Amino acid sequence: MNRAGRLPTETESDLAVAIFRTVLIVIVSFSPAFTPYARPTAHLQISLLLAGLYNLGLLIAYWRGLRFPYQRHITISIDLLLITLWVFYSGPTGARFFPLYYITVIVAGFWFGVIGTITSAAVAGLLYLTAIYSLPSSRDVEGLLSTAFYEQIPFLFLVALVVSYIADIQARERRGWYEARIFLARHQERIRLAQKVYDLLQPGSLPALPGLDLGVRFRPAGHAVAGDYYEIIPFSDDLVGIAVADVAGKLEPGLVKLPVFKSTLRVAARTTRSPAELLAETNRVLYPELQPEMFISLSYGIIDLRQMTFSCAVAGQEPPFLIRGPERQIVNIPASGIVLGVLPQVSYDEHTLQLSFGDTLIFFTDGVAEVENEDGEEFGSSRLAEAASAADARDLSAQGLADRLIELILTFSSPHGRKDDMTILVAKIPPPPA
Repeated sequence: MNRAGRLPTETESDLAVAIFRTVLIVIVSFSPAFTPYARPTAHLQISLLLAGLYNLGLLIAYWRGLRFPYQRHITISIDLLLITLWVFYSGPTGARFFPLYYITVIVAGFWFGVIGTITSAAVAGLLYLTAIYSLPSSRDVEGLLSTAFYEQIPFLFLVALVVSYIADIQARERRGWYEARIFLARHQERIRLAQKVYDLLQPGSLPALPGLDLGVRFRPAGHAVAGDYYEIIPFSDDLVGIAVADVAGKLEPGLVKLPVFKSTLRVAARTTRSPAELLAETNRVLYPELQPEMFISLSYGIIDLRQMTFSCAVAGQEPPFLIRGPERQIVNIPASGIVLGVLPQVSYDEHTLQLSFGDTLIFFTDGVAEVENEDGEEFGSSRLAEAASAADARDLSAQGLADRLIELILTFSSPHGRKDDMTILVAKIPPPPA
């Protein structure tokens, strides 16, 4: 793998082998360990010259990116033939060229795997024996054959087996690395596109309402696509619907169903002013769409500033709570209900509270209460209510209160304890202007 973090291409690999072959030819041509200068032969010198020209041509072709059919097969075959010619033209001293077969077998192993390694070793052994048999002196032939059969060729096949094993491991690792890279790239692209779709579906800035101060703070659990969703539905300046939901399910189905949920919620909100009826109707419409692996938890409430009431119902989610006026008294709403998408027909309880100026409503998703500290202790809804009451005493705006609560939660929790998205939505009823 090169510095860019990718596998080398075939051309790069072939070029590296060609450079190594050039160095090898130079060593063979000028090293007394290979070339018997005491008894130079014209044929050996010609074969070395041809090998140099052949390799120069390969270098130029590789450098220019030129390829031809069965290029590697032909290259290995020519390499084996050149080594055999050097063995033959060197006469009785040709055995010193035998180690060059090892290099060719190793290259064949990394190019062609197990079959290529064993095949090249067998061809190399056969060519070497043919070169020896062709020597004119029978006395030299007998000694060389004995060494070939009992030492050189067995060791060559041993090298071939080792290289085959290494090449097979490398090929499997290369495939695994490549598949992992493809999977990661596809997954990252899916997340990128999914997050883009999710961002498009989320509401923009909160609406400005004369009698209500709104604030929201959202924090995803990580780099994956968020599952939390919130919606502000202003029916008029005095009547506002608030929904906070958590869509649970796989990535693509969740994104596909989110527009369905959003449109269903809005249609149901326009047809009824009862939160319980809205949840029942939304569940009825969504049930066939969410089966079998998805569900949605939802808390929905309506603030009526003319009647000064708050009505709400919940489906599988912690109910919102109220912080009452200047006393900062916490009022819990005993609402409960099954999540959307599990049963086709469900009824929900509805609870109504009387509101006063200075009251604060806190909506939140399960991820807020379920964050954990280093000891595995959950933040909990009770601690959230106490923190909200204490923070509200500082006369913060709705957005300031939402920001403050998230800061407190992050301070309490550990990074690995934040397993779910966190959404806090605050609705404050400011005192009437003097």
